Amino acid sequence: MLKGSVIKDSKIVYEANALNDIVVARGNLVRAISTTVCIDGNPVSSLHGDGIIVTTPTGSTGYNLSAGEPLFCLMQRSLASILSALTA
Repeated sequence: MLKGSVIKDSKIVYEANALNDIVVARGNLVRAISTTVCIDGNPVSSLHGDGIIVTTPTGSTGYNLSAGEPLFCLMQRSLASILSALTA
């Protein structure tokens, strides 16, 4: 189970739980967005691009296969992140 939050200017603007995956995308913005991925409140990675998808083993199949990423065993305690149009 995943819990995702979108935080802007130190305020939570959206929060949800997910079984398979969480997608953060730029939406209608014409420019790339900056995201920071945190696990248990600790920053793990900062990214700049169109968005990011974080999947659990149950949600990894479709996104991971299309992005050329690995599949996970359902019993595996892992998360995968898939970058969408990453920029420098």
